[in-house]
Amino acid sequence: MEVKIAPKCLLSSLRARKKFISSSLASSTALIERASRPGGVGEKTRLCFMDFHDEWRHKDCPVMKWHADQRSSSTRFRSIRHLQDDNPPFFHEYLLLELEDGSICRVERTGEGSRVDAVRFIGCPANDTIQWFTTRNYEIYTRDKPSKLIARVNFYHDFDILDVLAICYAVHAQRRTRAYTLQRFNCYFLCNTILLVLTRHLAEWENIITLDTWKSALCRTFDQLHDTPYDSPESPLIFRVCSTLDPGSRNPAEFLFNALRHRLDADSAYKSVHEAVADTLWGATSNEIINQALTDHVDVALAIALEAGGACATALKSATFGTKSVLQREVETFDSVKAMVEKKALRVIRGELALYDKTLEELHQMETMERPISVGRVLAISMAAQILGALFPLQLALSSNELAEWGFKGKRCFAWPLVQILLPIHRHAAGKPPRTPGIAVEDMVSFEISSLTEKLAMQINYGMATQTLDKVLLALTKKGILTPSNVMVALHVVLSKKLWDAWLKISIQKLLKISLLEQVPGKQILVTIPSQIDKTAHREIRSIFQFQDYVQQRIEDHGRRVESYGLASARLVSQDIQGAITSVWRLVPTGVGDSRPEE
Repeated sequence: MEVKIAPKCLLSSLRARKKFISSSLASSTALIERASRPGGVGEKTRLCFMDFHDEWRHKDCPVMKWHADQRSSSTRFRSIRHLQDDNPPFFHEYLLLELEDGSICRVERTGEGSRVDAVRFIGCPANDTIQWFTTRNYEIYTRDKPSKLIARVNFYHDFDILDVLAICYAVHAQRRTRAYTLQRFNCYFLCNTILLVLTRHLAEWENIITLDTWKSALCRTFDQLHDTPYDSPESPLIFRVCSTLDPGSRNPAEFLFNALRHRLDADSAYKSVHEAVADTLWGATSNEIINQALTDHVDVALAIALEAGGACATALKSATFGTKSVLQREVETFDSVKAMVEKKALRVIRGELALYDKTLEELHQMETMERPISVGRVLAISMAAQILGALFPLQLALSSNELAEWGFKGKRCFAWPLVQILLPIHRHAAGKPPRTPGIAVEDMVSFEISSLTEKLAMQINYGMATQTLDKVLLALTKKGILTPSNVMVALHVVLSKKLWDAWLKISIQKLLKISLLEQVPGKQILVTIPSQIDKTAHREIRSIFQFQDYVQQRIEDHGRRVESYGLASARLVSQDIQGAITSVWRLVPTGVGDSRPEE
């Protein structure tokens, strides 16, 4: 149902949006006033604009010269206060490093430029600054600037101002995060990035996960797999397929597990995992990242497994690598099973494409919130997507060479002439505007053959293939013809060579739920968060995992607020900010954060 907004409400909404944008840049005015105050260039108290040299810690870098000026007193800290100006509706945020000698360093980000630039993709120049204060001078400076405490983070370990500068250096190393944008890379972004990276340094997951830890995790994983039943309807599909192909074996998938265990138990697999964990910022994504790191090792293991011999391995090879003529000659029920599979596949494709079309429409709507486009282009994209989606699966929008993946075997296909006409139109209609870093939706809605699009397409094809095979196994069971030969026909019809490789690999990776970070002892922090209702109450966070959840929630809250002003999609804002902080973590100079004294 269409909801019409009354003109008065619309006017009020526009005013609120304008005020939100204006207030976001108010802090830059205060920054200019601070910078204009008298003080020598070499003085300890001067405001330092983080204009980094391309090389970290270069002798001519003005930021490093400022840091050298601080050495006359302590540069180490164990706690940070995260504060917010009481200036609605934007509420500028900044950090106060509480140095050991009682002095303070204030770190913050503001935007330098027009309000229009701040809300555009390209953004405006960011002013990232740091300034040293005595406690007394800071009290005087903030006397007429009310603020409230968001959180106080106690690390229980020493960090140095240099560690914070290194994080800011990594922020400036990326073009997209070097700019200030109201939606994403604003003062909140810099504060959250510094706190997340410092606590991640403290976690030291890559040092805690040893070769012994890895091998223990593997043993737990394979023990769980061995205890998984083969014949239950809830069993993984690959288990049920293997059980049908080798009904006389108690462990028909054992050939897969043996090859996987041998390969993943090698030092090379541990090295891949260790490197992946070192790159991991968000603990919640660790299992997925570990699985990605093991992709090549799983490929090798599966290739070895299929050459191992045995009833199941031989049947799988024959089904997926054998020719249609051979199977037709050897399996009497080939044509009837093939017809059943194609019928099930078309139903699955219809449902999946409807869902995919809905997803694309949602992504398109999210994109147009930030990037308005012509009505003609919207209609062209919509028409092409509707026609394509009604006739054939996603792969057709990617490459006509992949038509065979789902039964469109060649130019004699009834849809081929229409395919040849629609594909160029579809690609032209979906042509990408100039790329803008940090806007992930462009990659998602593009129909160009990129690594991201291919990955998305393969995931969708995996889902369609799995659903089809699952329905076929059920139908064969009901008809009383669930035999190895009929299952081989189903595998042959559904899984082409390319799709087979991906389907088997993804199926195995979904089984390998190797949990590492949950098994290691977590280092403790203390985050005190005052209640905004009861001034005498507060909550405490002591786990780094919990702190990451807390920051993630704040990022999502910011995204929803941005969306409420009609400036961007909350989902995309949250996605881009979290991805950008991960990139910063990976770009922080080596060795930074390791200057803490031993416990």
